[in-house]
This record gives sequence, structure tokens and C-alpha cells, in this order.
Amino acid sequence: MYNTFTELKPEQITENPFERVGADRMLVTAGNKDSFNMMTAGWG
Repeated sequence: MYNTFTELKPEQITENPFERVGADRMLVTAGNKDSFNMMTAGWG
């Protein structure tokens, strides 16, 4: 299996990450204010 992830420093990101998540993916969050977890989800 190939590693499909690339490590980036925050200053290397040229796009607005909030726009990318909103357009292509979303964050699904479950839990409460003391204990929660998030994962990304997409429609495609």
C-alpha cells in the first residue's frame, strides 16, 4: 500500500481550508464539550 498523505506546514497551504471543507467535505462531530471527536465526510 502506498502512502497517499503528504506532510505540509501551515504556511504551505495556499487555499482557504474552511472553503475547501465547505465545498468538498464536512466535519462530523459527536460528543459533548468535555469529550468529543470529529471526522471528515464527503458526498462524492
